[in-house]
Amino acid sequence: MDIPSNLLKNSIKEGNVYYFASTKINSSEPHYYVCIKKTDNDILIMSCCTSKYDTSYKYIQRNNLPLETLVYLDPQKNSFLSTKTYINCNSYIDFTIDDFLSKYTRGEIKLKGEINKDDYHQIVNGLIISPDIEEELKETLRTL
Repeated sequence: MDIPSNLLKNSIKEGNVYYFASTKINSSEPHYYVCIKKTDNDILIMSCCTSKYDTSYKYIQRNNLPLETLVYLDPQKNSFLSTKTYINCNSYIDFTIDDFLSKYTRGEIKLKGEINKDDYHQIVNGLIISPDIEEELKETLRTL
């Protein structure tokens, strides 16, 4: 049975975690993505998860970025994760809802769960304090 697109669209919410491959990152392997914000103009702001702490930490150090922009997601608090996972809050990836839903209905995107509220707020805070995130997005995130 097909689920109506408006019902699918309304099921996308902040804090949801999806698993899929994207050409918007430098890997063909699927990754976990946390939905940070669904904008009024049908854009999804997502943060990509990584298990590569050293790579993210070195990037933050090399670019003199605040350490709070590297957020740890504990697998014991987020049952869908099987390993230590991090989010580098100095970047984000955006997707149109139409493109996202198209991939979702084709089975290319899987909903894996929802991160806990504390982790979500740490990610939002990391994006807000990052000097690499544009002010327009920060203003939107400050209302969350």
